[in-house]
Amino acid sequence: MITDDDDRPQSAGQIGQTPSTVDHLQRRRRRHRGVLRDGWFRTEDRGRLDGDGFRYFAARRADVIRRHGENIATWDVEQVPAAMPGVLDAAATRVPSELTEEDVFVAVSVTPESTLTAPQARAWCLERLPRHAVPRCVRVIDDLPRNAATK
Repeated sequence: MITDDDDRPQSAGQIGQTPSTVDHLQRRRRRHRGVLRDGWFRTEDRGRLDGDGFRYFAARRADVIRRHGENIATWDVEQVPAAMPGVLDAAATRVPSELTEEDVFVAVSVTPESTLTAPQARAWCLERLPRHAVPRCVRVIDDLPRNAATK
């Protein structure tokens, strides 16, 4: 099962939460309050189902950047530039900062015909993200590096 943030099932191909059933955690309900809902353990992982019902890992929602006292989920930041026309994928990560705990860095991979610039991508984020989550630096690249798990 894949759900949205309000626990509504998602259709095949849509990315959402990947809750799991963990019976022994129900005995420790008080300790895990907010993590267990309706018998499902909220892993904070994101994934999708294919047409045959197989579940695929997409990202960790809990990857967090600490900036100006705020926790910023990289998943939430990535969704904004990824929605831009001509963008194939986006990756957000933390980088050291001289001004605060960490800064937000975003790399976006674009289609071959895209003319997107880093300032345009940052302006897009500035219009759609809370001020503290706007990346300080954006880099436009041809392709995001991938590990063996294609992440």
